[in-house]
Amino acid sequence: EGRIDDGVRAGGDRLVEEMLQVIRTEADRKRRQKKRLQESKAGDSKEEDELAVDITISLVGNSLGGIYSRYAVAQLFHMAEIDGCCADNNDALLLDSGAIRLHFQTFCTTATPHLGCARHTWISLPRPAEIAVGHILGETGRDLFRMSNLLHEMGTDEYYLSPLSKFRKRVAYANGYHTDFPVPAATAAFLHEDSEYPHHFLEERTSTADSELDKYIVATLRTQPTSSLGACFAEVCDDDLKEMSTALDSLGWKKVIVDLRHEISIRMSVPRVLRSNNLIRKKRSLSSSSFRRGFQDSAERSSSAGKRVVLEKQQEQLLRAEDNEIVDIGDDNDEDRDEPMMNTTLADSRAHRESLRRKATIASRDAKAAFASPRDGSIHLPVGHNMICAFSRGRVSSHLNRGGRPVMDSLAREMVDDMICWDSAQRSP
Repeated sequence: EGRIDDGVRAGGDRLVEEMLQVIRTEADRKRRQKKRLQESKAGDSKEEDELAVDITISLVGNSLGGIYSRYAVAQLFHMAEIDGCCADNNDALLLDSGAIRLHFQTFCTTATPHLGCARHTWISLPRPAEIAVGHILGETGRDLFRMSNLLHEMGTDEYYLSPLSKFRKRVAYANGYHTDFPVPAATAAFLHEDSEYPHHFLEERTSTADSELDKYIVATLRTQPTSSLGACFAEVCDDDLKEMSTALDSLGWKKVIVDLRHEISIRMSVPRVLRSNNLIRKKRSLSSSSFRRGFQDSAERSSSAGKRVVLEKQQEQLLRAEDNEIVDIGDDNDEDRDEPMMNTTLADSRAHRESLRRKATIASRDAKAAFASPRDGSIHLPVGHNMICAFSRGRVSSHLNRGGRPVMDSLAREMVDDMICWDSAQRSP
């Protein structure tokens, strides 16, 4: 704690050492337990090789911890290779000369800047300003603002992606609708405005308790892994962020979009003149300048005062409609797309989500357009970063971040269920 400015490599190296310590401690405990069981069976001798133990590991990284975890997993595999060990037929990593068989269960991140912070700040910054902020934040800031090449390597190089693919499940939680100041949804869920990678909607509510999560978890998306890991590295494009987004998506992820606006009472409306800025990213069917140019041309061509009055009334109506902006998500050539809807309230946002769910599958760019920014012209205080993980270090922070507890409780139940299912499968003949 407190050592987060010395770079991703340094933080990842500390984490892998801590992981090895925990893994070896658990392995020793299981080995002693196994020996006691064997000794209790008279005349039953076992070879030393059979004292190898199986350890299952799951990782949950919050914010920068998710980047540390991705780096640490790659280093863990590298250490095993140096030790002369490798993965067995069950994709278990052999550690300590085969004395430990390490199985990878779940890799989960919450509000982690997988694509870095460059071009993903809450308010768009020019590159010189990003560089200045990166220098202020030390070596870690230089990594996150992609002043070094590390994050690009971690997002595209097989050295980092292959170990990540060994996990049975990969999950990324992201704060939607611009409620996370340091880590917006586009980088937390590695969504890109030019990526066509398909995202499939999942419906996983199985109980009344889970159904209550609907007001917090507004979308659960899944990307399917490619049939061959080599395909993850096949696409090379001019945009580094798109390349990173596609390569990560190719591993297969579950992406959970969280909406904490119900827990944030402070909000403000953004003036129309500012909505073209990246603070509110919308795909307009017709810009205000187009409205004005069209009506000015019509007015000039009209010599009748009566016609001019009609045109002015029509202009006023259309400019009011611009406030309730019509946004059409999807390809312009898609004949099956839903009718565009007015977007003025949270209720309209829910209706829009339902229209997307009916599509069943959307592209990465459409997911970014739908969930990265608010669609009703309002901004809530961006305090979701600590809230999503129910951060607690005292009564005040516990109270302020209580909105994230249902989300984290759901994640905990899911991880426990996965571990029980895996353990039962291992015990079955």
